[in-house]
Amino acid sequence: MSVTVPALIISIVILMQTTNTPKTPDLNLTYLGHSSFELEASGIRVIIDPYHNSPWSHWFDIEYSKRRADILAVSHGHFDHAATQGVDAKSTLETEGILESGPFRVTAVPGLHARPSEYGSENRVLLIDVRGLRFVHWGDNGPEIPSQVLDGPRVDVLFLPIDDSEHILSFADAEGILDRLRPRVVVPMHYFIAGLTSQCSTLRGIESWLDTQENPLALSRATVGISPTSFTGRSSAVWVFPYHPALNPSTSTLPCAARTTGPWIVIAATLAAVLAVALIRRTVSS
Repeated sequence: MSVTVPALIISIVILMQTTNTPKTPDLNLTYLGHSSFELEASGIRVIIDPYHNSPWSHWFDIEYSKRRADILAVSHGHFDHAATQGVDAKSTLETEGILESGPFRVTAVPGLHARPSEYGSENRVLLIDVRGLRFVHWGDNGPEIPSQVLDGPRVDVLFLPIDDSEHILSFADAEGILDRLRPRVVVPMHYFIAGLTSQCSTLRGIESWLDTQENPLALSRATVGISPTSFTGRSSAVWVFPYHPALNPSTSTLPCAARTTGPWIVIAATLAAVLAVALIRRTVSS
C-alpha cells in the first residue's frame, strides 16, 4: 500500500505531538487550609498538620474533613496543627525521626517555636523528600533555620507561616529565611482565610505581605500536579492556594467570647460545688 507525501507528513506530526505531550505529574499537592497539606504520589498519601478547634479556642468555622493517609506528620502539638483524630493514618510522625512509605521519606528535625514564652518551645520542621524534590514545612518555627535544612539540598517548596499580623514570623523573619534558603516556591500558610478561619483567631490575611513580593501567583485550584519542570526562574515564586472544599461548615453565630466560655463555666460550676460541699461538711462537723 502506497502512502502519499501529505499523509506521511501528517502522520509524523501526530507522532511528534503524541511523543512530546507531557505526562500528568505523578505528584499532587493539595492545600487543606491553615497549615495542612496533602502530598500524593503513586497512591501513597502524606498529610501534614490537620487542625481543629480546642475547647478554649475557636479558630475555624469549618471542621476538618476526615481523611486517610499512609503517613501523618505533625509539626507540634497545638490544636491547630495536631488534630490527629481527623486522619486515619497507617503511621504517624509526632516526634523527631523518619518515616518512609513508597516514594516518600519524611524527616522531622528539631526546631524552636517562634513564641516559646507563650506557647512552649515544641516545634519540628518537616522535610518531605519525594521524586528528587524536597518540600519543607516550617510548622510554627521561629526564624532560626535548622542545620538539616540549611545544609541539605535546595528546597523546592517551602511552606511558611505568614500573615499580616505577623503572628508567627515577622515580614523581616520571613525575608531572612527566603534569602538564605532560596526555595524555588514559597507557599504561605497559617493566615486568615475567609470562610475557613474564624475572626476569633486574630489572624489576618496576607495582602500586605503579598504586596512586597514579585508577581505572586493565585492558583485557581487547591490541588496542583508537580514535577521538576514546575519550577522556572532563579528567584522564589509565591504560590497562593485556595483551600480544599471542606464538608462541615459551622453554623455558629455566637461572638468569639461566647464560643469559648463553655469550659470555663463548667470549671467554675465544679469549683463552686466543691467549695459548697466543703462548707457544708465544715458546718456539720462544728
